[in-house]
Parts: sequence; C-alpha cells; structure tokens
Amino acid sequence: MITTTTPSTLPLPLDEALFRFLLENGTDGIEIVSAEGIFRFVSPATERMLGYSAAELAGQPVAVVVHPDDLPGVREQMALAAQTPGLAASFECRLRRKDGAWRIFEITIRLLPNGDLVGNSRDITERKQTEAALRGIVEGTAWETGDDFFHALVQHLATALSAGVSGPAYRSVFGVNVELTKKGSRQVDRVIELFFSYLKLAKDEGYRRYVFRENKVMEDIEYFYLEPEEGADAATSFAEGMQLFPALEVERRSKLLYDYSEPDFFAFLELAAPSKARAVLVDPSVQTDRTEKHYGVRYSVSPIPSEWIERWENAKVPQGLHYPRPNKFIPENLSLLEDDPNPAPYKIVDDERGVVWFQQDREFKLPRAAVSIKLLTDQANQTARKHLLTELYVATLLEALNEWKYPITMAGLNFEIHEHARGLLLRFTGFSDRIPDLMKDVFSRLELPAVNAELYATIRDRMARDLKNIDIEPAYRQAAYEGDYLTSTLFHHRDSYRPLVEQITLDEVRAHGQALLAEFGVEGIAFGNLQAGDLLAAVEHLARVVDSWRT
Repeated sequence: MITTTTPSTLPLPLDEALFRFLLENGTDGIEIVSAEGIFRFVSPATERMLGYSAAELAGQPVAVVVHPDDLPGVREQMALAAQTPGLAASFECRLRRKDGAWRIFEITIRLLPNGDLVGNSRDITERKQTEAALRGIVEGTAWETGDDFFHALVQHLATALSAGVSGPAYRSVFGVNVELTKKGSRQVDRVIELFFSYLKLAKDEGYRRYVFRENKVMEDIEYFYLEPEEGADAATSFAEGMQLFPALEVERRSKLLYDYSEPDFFAFLELAAPSKARAVLVDPSVQTDRTEKHYGVRYSVSPIPSEWIERWENAKVPQGLHYPRPNKFIPENLSLLEDDPNPAPYKIVDDERGVVWFQQDREFKLPRAAVSIKLLTDQANQTARKHLLTELYVATLLEALNEWKYPITMAGLNFEIHEHARGLLLRFTGFSDRIPDLMKDVFSRLELPAVNAELYATIRDRMARDLKNIDIEPAYRQAAYEGDYLTSTLFHHRDSYRPLVEQITLDEVRAHGQALLAEFGVEGIAFGNLQAGDLLAAVEHLARVVDSWRT
C-alpha cells in the first residue's frame, strides 16, 4: 500500500512546495513501480492521462494498462533498467485508458536507490498519428504524387518528381523534389502551386480505401519476404528504429501498415500548409549574395513573397488532375511453381528469332523472377553518332515512361532499359506474378511516344553536361575508362560524342528508334518462379508488336 507515498520522500534536491507544484501541474506523468512491475505511485498527470486514480492503480501490475502485444518489450526494458544503475531506458508502448481507449506513450525509466523504478511518461498519440500520416502520404499514397501530380507538372515545367520524409521523428521534414525544365525554373511559384493543387484534390477526395489496401498488401508481402540486413547496415537500421519503437518491434512496426485512418490522412494535409513551406531553387541563373564558409558555395536567402503564399493557400484543382486508378500490377498469386520437369537451364526459343534460356527456381523458393532480354542490332553502335543516338533514344524513352512506371515500382516490380554495345538490354525483376504482363506492356511501349521538344532539349542538355563534366572526374575513373576503351572494340571513345550531341534533333532520335526495332535478334535468359509458356508468350508478343509497327 503505497498510495500515501509523498513527494517529500523522493530524493530530489527541490524545495517541497516547489516540488509539489511541479508534480501536480506537470504535463508529463511520473510513476514508481517495483522491480516486479507493481504500481507504487502515480502522479496527478498520470491520473489525468489514463483516467485512473492513484488508489485504483496502487498495488496493480503494469500489465493491467499495457497492451498485451507491447508487454514483452516493456518487461525487457524494465529488466534492463533494473540491472543497470544510471541507465535511462526509453521506449514506446500502448496504454489503455480507463474508458478503454488505447493511447501511445513514450516512457523513460530509471533505477532508484531502493530498487524501485521511476518512470517519466508522455502521451504521444497525436505525434504518432502525425508520423503515421506522413508515412501514409509517402508510402500509402506516394504513387499518387508520382503519377497524376507528375502528369499535371509536365506542362513543360518539370521532368521528374520524388517525395519523402527525412530527419528524426521529433523534427521530420516532408520534402518534394522536382527536376525543372528551363521554363520551370522561371515559374517556381507555379510548380509549387500545382503541388498545393494536388493537396487540395486529396482533401476533396479523401483517403481512398483501395489505395490503403494496395499499399498494405505490398507492405505485408515485402515484410514476409524481407531479406535480412547484416553487419553495420543492420546495426544502423535498428539503432534508428529504436528511437521510435521498442527493440523487439523495430522491424515489424517500421515496415508494416496497420489501420486505415482517414483522420491521420487529413491531419497530415493540415500540416502541409503553404505558411510552413520552405523552397530551395538550384539553378545557374540564381543571383547570389552570400558565400558558404566551408565550401565556398554561393547562395542567397529571401522571404517567399506573400502573394505566392496567398495563391498557394487558394490553389484550385486544374482540369485533368484526378485521383489515381487502381494499381493493376499488385501481385495476387504468390504460390510457388514446381511444375517444370527440367532441372537445368534450357532453351525455350532457339530459331531465326534468337535464343532464350530459362530455368524455373528450385533453390530459393521465392515468388520472384528475373529476366534479361537483349535486342541485337547493328544499328545501335556502328558509328559514334549512332551510339549517341541510341543513348538519347533510351534516355528519352525512359523519361516518357517515367509516369507510367511509378505504380509498377510501387507493386514490387522494376524494369530497366539500357543502351548496349550490341543493341538494347531490357531487364525485368520483382514478384513473378506480374512479370510476363509487365514484359508485354514494356514491349508495346518501345516505340518512342510523343515527346515535347522542350523535354527532349532538357534530356540532351543533361547529356551534354555529363559529357563536359568527364574532365573533372577523379583520375582513377578516367584511367579505368581509358583502360576499358583500349581493350574493347565494341564502343567509341566518349570524346567523339561531345561535338555531336548538340546537333542531334528529336526527329532524328525518333527515326533511329524505328531503325533499331526494324530488324533485330533476341538473346535472353530468365530465372525464377515462372512458367516457360508465360515467358514464351511474352517473347512472341514482342514479335507481334514489332510486326505491327513494320506494317
């Protein structure tokens, strides 16, 4: 019976009246429990946060308020603190209020001289809801901003977009990075206005359940098939995660989505207000008046014009901006295939079209696959100009497919298209359920779609800049390149590209793409949880698509 324990019995160097005032009026709770986890004392703040009186908790085990799933972690932290004098063990857990509601608390416990434990607790439910909302907007609705918002931006203003949360929980920053065209760099206010237009759309439409469901499915799948981290990466990951979650729950709670919560979604949108925005423009045309002292970087700082903020606060949803469609690439069938009788790689294509090797996975037993397809053609690398044309074709094609690719990435899939000394190289990886369909979709998009001239100019300027920057690469890189060049007959020296790149037009790139696909051979290899028939159908689809272009 310790409900009569008074503040004056605690060994704190404070005047009793001052201590009593702090104890009774503080916002953080104070609890004293025995080493066995029995409540001995709770402060008035704890009573207010949990709804229980000190008398109701006195003599009760902490298990009466701790969530059953969190209890093992809480006991582990208590045992650690009890065995380590001077240690402040911090953790988070869910505590049940008297009215039955679960609240998230951040608790720090220390060992007292008499063997009891003293805890300082803080209700962080609202903060965690904000973090969940941030995570929801980035992970749960990220492909919205990567898809339709990107589409809205491409009014000759931008070429790429990414978003994410950075920094520790107590000062996380939600950032959106936009790669601007020259026109976009002159209309930064308009680009940012489009971002707030999209937030307005999100407020109007709400958090669609199918978006949450799709992302929860992917989180569950990725977690189930998670590849373990090792060494320093694992230690760093856990150290960061333990700032937010109990040690035993770092992986689960940092990687999984749990409850659909539209209020959390709206809570984030309210935080993402124009008045809180900070904008950084990196552009050669920026007028600077300051110098950074460590690296000598020139920069300037100026307030955001009030008329910009007012316009952002009243941003309208432009015509054509809409909520994303359901993601058709989300895997549905993760069952493992064991129907191929061939124990070794074998050819599923071996004729005038080319050669494709295949082996069904018998070792790793994962619902994943990897496919590499080379389109072999002399048109890709006959001269330095054709090589450069091939690189520009690939870069422009990938830029054109950027928006379309985003939901593919969100569904645990990926495709790459590379210039190769003998043609084009296409790679497909990820969950095997959708890979044959993805191959067909990519094959159907190899012919360069409509691309505006300003976007192409940006791509060409980027390539010209990269070629120019070769001269300032580290010496070891330049030496490695020269060594590769001297020992290979398959590519041209990059110095030969510099005088050519500015001459090449979009029409020339388009015509070269058609030449690449006019006649080629196939060389491929596939491994994983696939069926030979599905893979063969994808390759045959490529042949039909190309035939349709020729006619």
